[in-house]
Amino acid sequence: MTSSPVMRPVKKLCRYSAPLLLSAALIASVSCETPPRITHVTEETVLEALETTSDRINNHPQYLSFHKIDQPGKNQWYISDPSSVNQASFDEITGAVGTTGHSGRRLAIAYTFEYANFKIEDVAQSIKNMLELSQKNDVPVILHLDGVNYRNQYPELWNFWDEDAPGYDPLNYRHVERYGWGEETAVKIGWRNWGSQIRVAPAPNLASPAFLQMQRDCLSELLPIIAQWYDALPDDKKYLLGGVVFGWELSAYVQSYYYPGGNELLDKPAANDPAGGLEASLPLGYAAALELGLQSEGVITAETGDRICSFYMEYLIDLALEYGIMPDRIITHSFWGGETSYGGGQTGVASISEHIGESVVPGWSFYGSSIYEMEEVVGLAGGADWAAIEFKPWDLTYRLLSQVFDYKGCRYINIFNWNALRDNTHYHKIFADLLKTDE
Repeated sequence: MTSSPVMRPVKKLCRYSAPLLLSAALIASVSCETPPRITHVTEETVLEALETTSDRINNHPQYLSFHKIDQPGKNQWYISDPSSVNQASFDEITGAVGTTGHSGRRLAIAYTFEYANFKIEDVAQSIKNMLELSQKNDVPVILHLDGVNYRNQYPELWNFWDEDAPGYDPLNYRHVERYGWGEETAVKIGWRNWGSQIRVAPAPNLASPAFLQMQRDCLSELLPIIAQWYDALPDDKKYLLGGVVFGWELSAYVQSYYYPGGNELLDKPAANDPAGGLEASLPLGYAAALELGLQSEGVITAETGDRICSFYMEYLIDLALEYGIMPDRIITHSFWGGETSYGGGQTGVASISEHIGESVVPGWSFYGSSIYEMEEVVGLAGGADWAAIEFKPWDLTYRLLSQVFDYKGCRYINIFNWNALRDNTHYHKIFADLLKTDE
């Protein structure tokens, strides 16, 4: 029933891929005192109309990073084979771009370590290899740590119905989400659309004590590796740790949404699954809401969904701080949007940590039309540095990326993903020019 992340498509179909209306504020900003002759509002014209500043509150370099993914092909990384995290994979990116930047703006390489999906010793060795390559090549790295979206190593955190499958315990319903307040509404299946719909494990209860303990057990193995490596770096090489990202578009249900009657579809062919997507799904979060005492009746609200995600994000951040990760190297990644026809929804505020005053950096995804909403999303940061921690790999121009970098203290643009860019020499030239800006 679960699906291993062997292949993540170039474009994810989510809120950002649907046409969106411009907010009144953006319309007003584009329609200035002397209305410009713009017949078609583009991402570039919207950003150009917004207030921009290149000031960064913490005086860090900006990072233009390229996200590697697990996908069949040359120079790919596979956590089940740590030796794949090797020099050739670094050379491919640095060789294509032709420069690693300068002190004010640096090229970086990013990767998501799904620590609940593989043997923890393989994850740990892959991280060690990435850090060693970073120092050897003088190329910063950004490590995304995720224990939510794929959890194949821990069926005991979701299998409450199949006694012939690993991890079975009828009480495991406590560790998954529900589409209602009763125990009988615990979900057995989920769906995800990252380019095409796939079946995945049921959405986790982000507040389940057992689920949280799994996070601690895994991260206690991984975070000290990163912290000790960073501490041993000379002061003039600290930039090599571009950041550690927590959350992967964190949501109580968006990446494992549930259709009405979904449990009855578990043993039926996936070819007959509903195709309505997130909008046609039932909002989840009832289990975590009960666990945290946030809500106990009515339809789950967007505010409750936000508070659930904020609780989990703070748990991860506190672990990172406990194990020695500096706050200015911590990046959050939550989901902005995600409404369904049945209620729910999230606003992305889970990225705004209570530690933001200590320099924790909030981040969001930007695909499709979301550039039009950048003012609203980034406004949540209240002037702090922020990260476009997943950025579309299509329709890229020097002007667009420059404007994003210049918008209200952007510290990161992480383009997702390198496979979509590897053979595009036109884009490689744009990246090189961006990395040479203000050199």
